[in-house]
Amino acid sequence: MSMRESDVIHVLRKRYAPEEWCFLAGVRKATGFSYGGSMRTADAVAMNMFPSRGLPLVGFEVKVSKGDWQKELKDPSKAESICRYMDNWYIAAPEGIVQKSELPSTWGLIVIKEDGSSRVLVQAPVLTPESIPKAFWASLFRESMRQMSQEAEIKSRLEPMVQEQLKIERNRWESTIGYEAKSAIQRAIQAEEKLKQMVDAFGGETWNEDIVEICKVARKIIIGEKSVDSTYKRIDQMGIELHRLAANVVAAKKVMTGNMEEVKNDV
Repeated sequence: MSMRESDVIHVLRKRYAPEEWCFLAGVRKATGFSYGGSMRTADAVAMNMFPSRGLPLVGFEVKVSKGDWQKELKDPSKAESICRYMDNWYIAAPEGIVQKSELPSTWGLIVIKEDGSSRVLVQAPVLTPESIPKAFWASLFRESMRQMSQEAEIKSRLEPMVQEQLKIERNRWESTIGYEAKSAIQRAIQAEEKLKQMVDAFGGETWNEDIVEICKVARKIIIGEKSVDSTYKRIDQMGIELHRLAANVVAAKKVMTGNMEEVKNDV
């Protein structure tokens, strides 16, 4: 996918972002239309705002095709009309457009990748800039004001849309939270009622009862229900066995006392 000049400018704007930098795109060498003949335009200019960094002014020429770059190489002196006021001058281009060996000695190279990242492939040397004339200062200020006005216009158009979306999201959130809260309260009421029933069933008169222990006992009872029937059966069998043993004891006693006839009759 081919990259457009606006794509490269967007990446540069992120790289040279506030608060450290002031970035301006499309800066002409002067205001008006006839100052000094041909009107040269820098694709972008960025100024560092930190005195500790020396407040450098950096210029950029953007190239997005090899044909455009080759045209630039035929007369690189055209860039001097603005480059002469810069502390550094860079070519910014997608990968593969500009070769390091093709660069003029006073230019650096920033490579723009398709994923939106960038890196300095060739560090631009520090130049000795000329004093900036009022005409170029006027161009810088005008471009700054123009871009600020554009940003304000965009913000004014987007603000109602953003507020409306926020309102929709807030209503949706409040509705969701309200429903979840209502459901949680209902579940809590149901749970409280069940606990009260359990406590009442166990004879509890107050909530000072050990609810955890009650629940444990109830669980054992519920689990034990499965074996109730088999328990009753075992009890019946034990009763039958006890009756049989009792009869044997009575018979043995009669034998011992010599009442064999009674034994026979009983048998």
